[in-house]
Amino acid sequence: MKYASIGSRSSRLLLALFSLSIIFLSGAISGCGAIWQASSKTAKVIWQPDIPVGEPQNLPTKITYSLVAQNWLNPNPSGDSSPIEFNVFQLEDDAMFLAADYDQLNTQYEKSLGTNYLDHSEYALLPGQFKFIGPFNVEDDANYIGIVAKFSDPERSLWKKVIKVKPIGREYHLLMMFAAQDVTLTKVE
Repeated sequence: MKYASIGSRSSRLLLALFSLSIIFLSGAISGCGAIWQASSKTAKVIWQPDIPVGEPQNLPTKITYSLVAQNWLNPNPSGDSSPIEFNVFQLEDDAMFLAADYDQLNTQYEKSLGTNYLDHSEYALLPGQFKFIGPFNVEDDANYIGIVAKFSDPERSLWKKVIKVKPIGREYHLLMMFAAQDVTLTKVE
Protein backbone atom coordinates (compact mmCIF):
# COMPACT_ATOMS: atom_id res chain seq x y z
CA MET A 1 0.00 0.00 0.00
CA LYS A 2 1.37 3.45 -0.90
CA TYR A 3 0.95 6.35 1.54
CA ALA A 4 1.04 10.05 0.67
CA SER A 5 3.67 12.11 2.43
CA ILE A 6 2.46 14.55 5.10
CA GLY A 7 3.98 17.42 3.12
CA SER A 8 1.75 16.97 0.05
CA ARG A 9 -1.16 19.32 -0.42
CA SER A 10 -3.76 16.54 -0.76
CA SER A 11 -2.62 14.77 2.40
CA ARG A 12 -2.72 18.06 4.33
CA LEU A 13 -6.27 18.58 3.07
CA LEU A 14 -7.32 15.09 4.19
CA LEU A 15 -5.66 15.61 7.57
CA ALA A 16 -7.35 19.00 7.95
CA LEU A 17 -10.76 17.57 7.04
CA PHE A 18 -10.33 14.66 9.43
CA SER A 19 -9.21 16.99 12.23
CA LEU A 20 -12.09 19.35 11.56
CA SER A 21 -14.57 16.48 11.59
CA ILE A 22 -13.39 15.25 14.98
CA ILE A 23 -13.26 18.74 16.47
CA PHE A 24 -16.60 19.73 14.93
CA LEU A 25 -18.33 16.63 16.27
CA SER A 26 -16.94 17.19 19.74
CA GLY A 27 -17.98 20.85 19.51
CA ALA A 28 -21.47 19.93 18.36
CA ILE A 29 -21.83 17.58 21.29
CA SER A 30 -20.70 20.20 23.79
CA GLY A 31 -22.27 23.17 21.96
CA CYS A 32 -19.11 25.26 22.23
CA GLY A 33 -18.43 27.90 19.53
CA ALA A 34 -14.82 28.37 20.63
CA ILE A 35 -13.99 24.88 19.40
CA TRP A 36 -15.16 25.83 15.91
CA GLN A 37 -12.83 28.86 15.93
CA ALA A 38 -9.93 26.73 17.11
CA SER A 39 -10.62 24.09 14.48
CA SER A 40 -10.78 26.61 11.66
CA LYS A 41 -7.46 28.16 12.76
CA THR A 42 -5.93 24.69 13.00
CA ALA A 43 -7.11 23.88 9.48
CA LYS A 44 -5.61 27.12 8.14
CA VAL A 45 -2.23 26.32 9.70
CA ILE A 46 -2.31 22.76 8.33
CA TRP A 47 -3.24 24.06 4.88
CA GLN A 48 -0.62 26.86 4.94
CA PRO A 49 2.21 25.98 7.35
CA ASP A 50 3.85 29.41 6.89
CA ILE A 51 0.99 31.20 8.68
CA PRO A 52 2.33 32.73 11.92
CA VAL A 53 0.82 31.21 15.05
CA GLY A 54 0.18 33.53 17.97
CA GLU A 55 -0.64 37.15 18.46
CA PRO A 56 1.75 39.68 16.86
CA GLN A 57 2.80 40.97 20.29
CA ASN A 58 4.17 37.49 21.10
CA LEU A 59 6.09 36.93 17.85
CA PRO A 60 9.73 37.94 17.26
CA THR A 61 10.25 41.36 15.74
CA LYS A 62 10.74 41.31 11.97
CA ILE A 63 13.13 43.74 10.30
CA THR A 64 13.79 44.76 6.72
CA TYR A 65 16.61 47.00 5.48
CA SER A 66 16.77 49.42 2.60
CA LEU A 67 20.43 50.08 1.83
CA VAL A 68 21.05 53.16 -0.32
CA ALA A 69 24.42 54.46 -1.52
CA GLN A 70 24.69 57.89 -3.07
CA ASN A 71 26.68 58.32 -6.28
CA TRP A 72 29.35 60.33 -4.45
CA LEU A 73 30.38 57.72 -1.89
CA ASN A 74 33.40 57.03 0.31
CA PRO A 75 36.05 59.04 -1.56
CA ASN A 76 39.38 57.20 -1.73
CA PRO A 77 42.78 58.96 -1.31
CA SER A 78 42.73 60.08 -4.96
CA GLY A 79 39.23 61.58 -4.49
CA ASP A 80 37.30 59.02 -6.51
CA SER A 81 34.03 57.54 -5.32
CA SER A 82 34.48 53.96 -4.07
CA PRO A 83 32.42 51.07 -2.66
CA ILE A 84 31.55 50.96 1.03
CA GLU A 85 31.67 47.89 3.26
CA PHE A 86 29.74 47.87 6.52
CA ASN A 87 28.57 45.67 9.37
CA VAL A 88 25.11 45.71 10.92
CA PHE A 89 25.04 44.51 14.54
CA GLN A 90 22.25 43.20 16.75
CA LEU A 91 23.00 44.30 20.31
CA GLU A 92 21.51 43.71 23.74
CA ASP A 93 22.74 47.14 24.90
CA ASP A 94 24.39 50.04 23.07
CA ALA A 95 26.81 51.35 25.74
CA MET A 96 29.87 49.33 24.70
CA PHE A 97 29.09 49.91 21.02
CA LEU A 98 29.02 53.68 21.54
CA ALA A 99 32.22 53.58 23.63
CA ALA A 100 34.22 51.47 21.14
CA ASP A 101 36.50 53.07 18.57
CA TYR A 102 36.73 52.39 14.83
CA ASP A 103 39.47 49.77 15.04
CA GLN A 104 37.77 47.86 17.87
CA LEU A 105 34.49 47.59 15.96
CA ASN A 106 36.21 46.52 12.74
CA THR A 107 38.79 44.04 14.02
CA GLN A 108 37.70 42.81 17.47
CA TYR A 109 33.99 43.53 17.64
CA GLU A 110 33.04 40.41 19.64
CA LYS A 111 35.69 41.15 22.26
CA SER A 112 34.89 44.89 22.31
CA LEU A 113 31.13 44.41 22.60
CA GLY A 114 31.29 41.52 25.07
CA THR A 115 27.94 40.03 26.06
CA ASN A 116 26.10 42.88 24.31
CA TYR A 117 27.04 41.34 20.95
CA LEU A 118 24.31 39.04 19.61
CA ASP A 119 24.83 38.79 15.85
CA HIS A 120 25.99 40.74 12.82
CA SER A 121 25.79 40.78 9.03
CA GLU A 122 28.32 42.10 6.53
CA TYR A 123 27.32 44.06 3.43
CA ALA A 124 28.87 46.13 0.64
CA LEU A 125 27.43 48.72 -1.73
CA LEU A 126 28.75 50.28 -4.90
CA PRO A 127 28.26 54.01 -5.50
CA GLY A 128 24.63 54.59 -6.55
CA GLN A 129 23.50 51.09 -5.56
CA PHE A 130 20.30 50.09 -3.71
CA LYS A 131 19.61 46.80 -1.90
CA PHE A 132 16.60 45.51 -0.02
CA ILE A 133 17.28 42.95 2.74
CA GLY A 134 14.79 40.86 4.71
CA PRO A 135 12.44 40.29 6.28
CA PHE A 136 14.14 38.43 9.10
CA ASN A 137 13.61 37.97 12.84
CA VAL A 138 15.87 39.76 15.31
CA GLU A 139 17.56 37.88 18.13
CA ASP A 140 15.42 37.41 21.27
CA ASP A 141 17.50 39.89 23.33
CA ALA A 142 18.20 42.44 20.58
CA ASN A 143 17.31 45.92 21.83
CA TYR A 144 19.56 47.85 19.44
CA ILE A 145 20.69 47.73 15.83
CA GLY A 146 24.07 49.32 15.19
CA ILE A 147 25.88 50.02 11.94
CA VAL A 148 29.61 50.48 11.36
CA ALA A 149 30.63 51.80 7.95
CA LYS A 150 34.21 51.20 6.82
CA PHE A 151 34.94 54.59 5.26
CA SER A 152 38.32 55.25 3.60
CA ASP A 153 38.97 58.11 6.04
CA PRO A 154 37.31 57.23 9.37
CA GLU A 155 38.85 60.28 11.08
CA ARG A 156 36.72 62.58 8.90
CA SER A 157 33.63 60.36 8.74
CA LEU A 158 30.51 59.74 10.80
CA TRP A 159 30.99 55.98 10.63
CA LYS A 160 28.68 54.48 13.30
CA LYS A 161 25.02 54.80 14.21
CA VAL A 162 22.71 52.91 16.54
CA ILE A 163 18.94 52.74 16.92
CA LYS A 164 16.66 51.20 19.56
CA VAL A 165 14.27 48.37 18.65
CA LYS A 166 11.91 46.12 20.59
CA PRO A 167 12.72 42.40 20.16
CA ILE A 168 9.12 41.15 20.36
CA GLY A 169 5.92 42.06 18.52
CA ARG A 170 7.10 44.72 16.06
CA GLU A 171 7.87 45.15 12.40
CA TYR A 172 10.54 47.68 11.52
CA HIS A 173 11.90 48.95 8.26
CA LEU A 174 15.37 50.45 8.65
CA LEU A 175 16.68 52.85 6.04
CA MET A 176 20.49 53.02 5.84
CA MET A 177 21.82 55.79 3.61
CA PHE A 178 25.49 56.14 2.78
CA ALA A 179 26.93 59.43 1.58
CA ALA A 180 30.47 60.64 0.92
CA GLN A 181 31.56 60.64 4.57
CA ASP A 182 28.59 59.58 6.68
CA VAL A 183 25.86 57.05 7.25
CA THR A 184 22.31 57.71 8.42
CA LEU A 185 20.06 55.15 10.08
CA THR A 186 16.30 55.80 10.20
CA LYS A 187 13.56 53.59 11.66
CA VAL A 188 10.12 53.30 10.07
CA GLU A 189 7.48 51.30 11.98
